[in-house]
Amino acid sequence: MTSEKSFPVALHNYFRILNISQERNKFLESPDYIPKFIYPSHFNEKDILSRQSLVGFDSKEHHSLSYIYSGARLQSRDNELESFRDNNRALFGEPSELYVKELIIWILGTSKYKEGLEYNYIINTLNIKTLSLPSSDIRPAHGIFAWYKKHFEKYHERSTDYGYDVILAINSELEKSGLSKNGWKLQVVDGESHARTSHANKKIKIGKLYYPRTTISAERIAIHEVYGHALCGPRSSIMTSEGFALVLEQLLDDRFKFRRSYRYIAACLGWGAYGDPMNFRSVFEIIWRLMVLAGAYKERNAKKYAFNECCRVFRGGRNDIAGAVCLKDMIYFKSNIDIWAMLSSRKMNYNEFIDIIEGRAEIRL
Repeated sequence: MTSEKSFPVALHNYFRILNISQERNKFLESPDYIPKFIYPSHFNEKDILSRQSLVGFDSKEHHSLSYIYSGARLQSRDNELESFRDNNRALFGEPSELYVKELIIWILGTSKYKEGLEYNYIINTLNIKTLSLPSSDIRPAHGIFAWYKKHFEKYHERSTDYGYDVILAINSELEKSGLSKNGWKLQVVDGESHARTSHANKKIKIGKLYYPRTTISAERIAIHEVYGHALCGPRSSIMTSEGFALVLEQLLDDRFKFRRSYRYIAACLGWGAYGDPMNFRSVFEIIWRLMVLAGAYKERNAKKYAFNECCRVFRGGRNDIAGAVCLKDMIYFKSNIDIWAMLSSRKMNYNEFIDIIEGRAEIRL
């Protein structure tokens, strides 16, 4: 049997958008333009079927390639939508209406820009009748957050500000963690705009186009990849891996802040977990306004970053069809909230928490 290493089976190898910058410019200049994404040449039905025949039936690789195959067919077949959505459900589950409702109402309720055009647009488009939060708060109590922040501060001494230099940040954290001595290296990859960790090659790969949005973002990326992924070794589940890596990112702040929340909202809205399913443009119009209302960005940058978030959600699907989204990125937020619920239910001592970071123990959801 051909091994997974012989050819790519991960979604990002097929769903990687090659023309984001060009399409973003066209999209932002025209309110009627529908983005047309270009993907790698191996994202085609023939190649995917050929590769699928070489992996074990009912294996993780087989299921991944089945999903990728349905995405390839969807590019030219509207009637492939249900198969694409079925594969999403099978691999990632479905988004929670409770989570997205709390996020949206929390943004609206705490916004300094109530009653403005953006505020009214969200209220009317999503038909929101009340700003009362759901009875169950999905955020950890401040005392719980402070407990684990104290653990992490004891374990990890923060460096001076890295600014926007994510390469410096990752290399520095590789040294501090001891991973450099064990052969770990940073590799800068042309034409990509994300980061990922490869345990097989002992490499953290970061795209040359990956530019942090804020000065603390470079540090967050380094903590996420070095301590959340590389140091602990391979996790048994992508959910626990990504969810816990986000916990470490959050512990850099003085109080709990949601991470990957806009991406989660975008996935929920596109999927139809909150109202009817939406297409790329409809989701975008909501996300950028929520970013402005949250005080995260001014309109110009909000639109740029909202476009990028929608790219993550609609990659491999269809921008012109409501509901044709990739749900993989929603697991970051959901898993993070689930892990905080577990951490809140039993306060771990320092050694227990560090055992998770260093891979001697694992969180199981």
